[in-house]
Amino acid sequence: MAEVELEDAIERSTKNRAARWPERGGPNRLEPECWPEFQPGFTLAAGSRVFTIGSCFARNVEHNLAGLGFDVPVRRFLDENAGAKGASGDEILNKYTPPSIWQELAWTKAIRDRDRVVRDEDVEPLLLELDDGNFVDMQHRLTNQFGVPKARAIEQRRSLYRLFENAFTSETVIVTLGLVECWRDRATGQYVEFGSYMRKHNRGGRFVFQRLTFAEALDYTRRAVDLLLADGPRNLLITTSPVPLARTFTADDVITANTYSKSVLRAVAGQIAEEYPDVDYFPSYESVMLTKQSHVWANDLTHVDSEFVGRVVGRMVERYVGRGEGLPDAKAMDRWLSFANLVNHGRFDEAKAIFATLDREEKGIAPRFVLQLAEMHLHLGETDAALAHAEQARAQAAAAGERGCHTLFRCAKVYDAAGRAEDAEAVRAGAVAALANPALVLSLIRRLSAPDGSAADFRRLVVHVEERLSDNLDLLSFAIMTLEAQGDIAGAQRVCRTAIRVHPHNADMQARMGHLLVKRGRPKRAVEFFEKALALNPGDAALLRKMTDIHLESEAFEAAQATARALVKLAPDDAAAHLSLASALRRGGKRQDALAHAKRAAELAPDNPRYGRYVEELTKAAEKQTSR
Repeated sequence: MAEVELEDAIERSTKNRAARWPERGGPNRLEPECWPEFQPGFTLAAGSRVFTIGSCFARNVEHNLAGLGFDVPVRRFLDENAGAKGASGDEILNKYTPPSIWQELAWTKAIRDRDRVVRDEDVEPLLLELDDGNFVDMQHRLTNQFGVPKARAIEQRRSLYRLFENAFTSETVIVTLGLVECWRDRATGQYVEFGSYMRKHNRGGRFVFQRLTFAEALDYTRRAVDLLLADGPRNLLITTSPVPLARTFTADDVITANTYSKSVLRAVAGQIAEEYPDVDYFPSYESVMLTKQSHVWANDLTHVDSEFVGRVVGRMVERYVGRGEGLPDAKAMDRWLSFANLVNHGRFDEAKAIFATLDREEKGIAPRFVLQLAEMHLHLGETDAALAHAEQARAQAAAAGERGCHTLFRCAKVYDAAGRAEDAEAVRAGAVAALANPALVLSLIRRLSAPDGSAADFRRLVVHVEERLSDNLDLLSFAIMTLEAQGDIAGAQRVCRTAIRVHPHNADMQARMGHLLVKRGRPKRAVEFFEKALALNPGDAALLRKMTDIHLESEAFEAAQATARALVKLAPDDAAAHLSLASALRRGGKRQDALAHAKRAAELAPDNPRYGRYVEELTKAAEKQTSR
């Protein structure tokens, strides 16, 4: 920040009505909710095109902007692709870190400036070939761990190019900075999204973790902004996503690591807004983080409740647009969103006070909230009104296709509570039958398997995956993982059997069945599946270790020696592999051979005292055997 003369600084502070930290004793901007003051540096035309890029928080912003009548290319793209079986979900667009935002824009602009034709060679550097010949786009998160055919991966990239072209033609761009914990591919120099494929394909230490410094995060953000402004002035809003790290790869507590990450990115966003006259900082981060109310957050304590984001976006639009033509009354919309937010979290007593102030015939707003109205009337014991609104919500959700399925499940709960079990069953059956998009199914599995979800609906959805969507390995894998996490090992095995039947040549599913059998106390049966997995993927060191351990536990020493030798052959410089073989040889009575491998383990890991002690034990045992 440039230097400011003392008198000028005092005068500026005096004129700033928000210059002093709020206190209790009257209405303030911190309690019960935080709404910072901000000064728009530009205006936003009602209905204009707004492009959003960044973390998953951007998806919430898009949804609410589209609901206010803005042209939001990303929302349109997601809605148009929602019903396509095999299409990826919202996660495919998430760009969590400054390097990933810059890379996507740079890739798009280079093609746009050249000829606007995406060639195979433009996409190939972004792809990683898996062992079975499928490909993963390394700059996408959670799209699929099992990959897709190359042609499909390239076509998907072409579709994304057409979307991201809008970043350079939209009147306004909103950037949400998410994380500073990154992964870099040493082979290509690119930053990539973390995925399960990494461990299997990390030969030569290909993937490396990096936590960005302030200078690095600022540099990549500057590069992204420069690209967006290269073709002339454009309105840019920048903010920091309040959505926290779900997991840290540092040694810090995730809470501490998240505070570091958000502090760096908040400082970066402020610096960018200070440097660029066409960029405004929007304080959505502060509104969420400083509002000390539990209903701000979804029950996973990670994602921000959509209706609260709607209130944040509403305030942004109110200040940047004003009372534009076609926009609902800002204060009325805020009341409705606050009401819906409280109902979503079951806080009906608080919602009741707002409910009394609502104009329930308000044409531009009320139809959007008929589900929450149904649930509120039900809570008040007004069954007929609840059912009438539930019918409206059901019709809207059915018209929305697959994206309305979660609403349909909530409608079914209203019917159940009102004693209309047959209608509830019909709604649920219809919702499940309509589901074909894997990403939407995965999202529903997450919601319904949560503690506040519906166990019965979750099980129904898993059966649907088994019977109708079993061609999708990612869905089957997620269902297995979820059932296992719930302690339903038998259910996980059932889905795993389906996966093996439909995908008999998938090593991961054979190995997964083996792990499940181990959990059920059937190690010998587990080995059969591990052997099948190894036949499909002979280079799986983790499986060889697991099999060696199982053989040792069951005192099958010859078998343990065989798998341990295969492990040493695969990883001759792995100290743990040599120690496993030494243990198998020793317990099989081959102490001299065991000693040789124990010594090799100690040579490879001289700083590990356990290995040295093991050598000493074996040496003494061998000496005793010789002296007899």
